[in-house]
Amino acid sequence: FYLSQKYTFNYYQSTKIIMRVNLAKLKVGTLFYEDVTQNEIIEEFDINDHEHDYVSLIQYSSGSTGTPKGIPILYNSLSIHVNALAKRECVTSSDKMLNWAPLSHNLGLVSVHIVGIFCAVNQYLMSKQLFVRNPLLWMRKASEHKITMIYAPNFGYKYLLTHYKATQNEKWDLSNIRIAFNGAEPINYKLCREFVNTLKKYGLHDNVIYPAYGCSEATSVISIPEVGRDIKVYYVDRRYLNIGKQIVLCEKSDKKCYCFCKCRRTSR
Repeated sequence: FYLSQKYTFNYYQSTKIIMRVNLAKLKVGTLFYEDVTQNEIIEEFDINDHEHDYVSLIQYSSGSTGTPKGIPILYNSLSIHVNALAKRECVTSSDKMLNWAPLSHNLGLVSVHIVGIFCAVNQYLMSKQLFVRNPLLWMRKASEHKITMIYAPNFGYKYLLTHYKATQNEKWDLSNIRIAFNGAEPINYKLCREFVNTLKKYGLHDNVIYPAYGCSEATSVISIPEVGRDIKVYYVDRRYLNIGKQIVLCEKSDKKCYCFCKCRRTSR
């Protein structure tokens, strides 16, 4: 079904604006919001209790485990994953999430949006275009709405810092943020520290960065830490990072070292 408000639907039907999807050709019915909110209509609906092997969605992988492909995510896998992620992050209905990661990616869709729905959390969504145009608006809105959880890939934190000047004196209050989720791409520990040190004058907590590792093949997140833990890092010799080679630890001062953030336990 296509869910719409009657006013919105009638407006588009009465103008020359062409809908991108022809609902009639797709044999999709129109379900009006006003109708499903009426008690007598709701009583006619049967709740569909999906089987465990029901495919909830198909996520496209960049090829973490092989050739890029669509990954069918089963209903049971999704529900277990979301429940485990919510417990590990200690999410409650009193939290407030702010996210600009697109809902077409598993970071925005699963780790934020569906977890938020599962826990009845108020969500504040920014478009990625708005973030790119004005990255400082991200922190401004986090302060305004007393956000407790923010989300971004590593480059998002870097992008904000490149547009923030140390001489700026914003009226932000970031003390409510308890999780700054960093995932979906390699995590730069030095950048994480720079982000915290730069914004701590606005009340940002020292242990707020929350590194995560995951892939589409595993629904979303594979490994994340306990909330409030300091990031643990390992310095390894980059010459031994090829598949099949044993990892060799080295000193931080070694020019051949590469820093990895430990994400600790699995999300399940």
